[in-house]
Amino acid sequence: MRFPIGILPQLWLDDLRAVADPARESVKDWLRAETGFAVTSLNPSAFEIQVHHAPEFLSPLTFELNLWASSAFESMSSISPQAVRTHATAWPLIQLYYSAFFSAHCILRAFGQMCSQLDSSYTNALRRSAHSIGIVSPLEDGFYALRYDRSLTRIYGTKLKESHADTWKTFTNLLKQIEKNIPNISATKDTKDTATKCLKKLRDILENNGATNGGNWLSQFRNRLNYQKAFGVWYPYSKRNPDIEALYHSLQRWKDKSSVFNLEISRSQELLRFVEASIFITSFCREMIIELSNTRLSRRHFVDRGGLDFLRFARCDD
Repeated sequence: MRFPIGILPQLWLDDLRAVADPARESVKDWLRAETGFAVTSLNPSAFEIQVHHAPEFLSPLTFELNLWASSAFESMSSISPQAVRTHATAWPLIQLYYSAFFSAHCILRAFGQMCSQLDSSYTNALRRSAHSIGIVSPLEDGFYALRYDRSLTRIYGTKLKESHADTWKTFTNLLKQIEKNIPNISATKDTKDTATKCLKKLRDILENNGATNGGNWLSQFRNRLNYQKAFGVWYPYSKRNPDIEALYHSLQRWKDKSSVFNLEISRSQELLRFVEASIFITSFCREMIIELSNTRLSRRHFVDRGGLDFLRFARCDD
């Protein structure tokens, strides 16, 4: 199973294809500067802001997109087939989780969404901006989801609770949104059906077929692996699991554009489901970066300074 990546330009935040150079600052730095937006609504756990000039927001957004993409690819590329013992696969699996988690952050930004921690230096900037036009309200520090509405050039921020669980929830909701938009794009019925099936099967895994609210099953798996020493990947090892060579060989599919992924593994095979979903998400991120480069609207493009640059360095861009 493969997602038909060529349909993405009809689905993602298309303005990104025209961004030549990323900023050297994050979206949070842009917020702290207080010059590129006006707060239109504020309460203790949510805010709305009007972006004055879209490119000034998109540039730091691409900086973050690059940062998360490179982090995902570096995490995956640093997984080694060398292990103390043949079945010592715990740390490679934890690295695999982070490659998927970082990829999810990157993919969210390509669709104008992000999850990020806002401390007092950022919430105070938003409060000051609001106060300047007569809106007086506190805004709590914390972990927020931000969504950019291209048609209104507005950003909507909503406070969340947990960095990993709520990032996966936001990512799962994005998958639902993409599924909903697929029928409206220009593509063959087979292509649309394949795309919808891929996203639906991925959501089934993230939601553990309805048993995990919020789509954070990968995070739950990682916690059980890391803190409960589950799945027989720590000593004493379970010989039923793939050994390090088999796991390493399987992971290499993330950089092969012809790879297929099995997203229909039964719930009883938890480790294999975790591996397939995590590789799929990282592979999706890789192909998305390449597609952004292939469909760029200018010779210079922001991916050359981050995600694509790392793929070229690691020889994973073919």
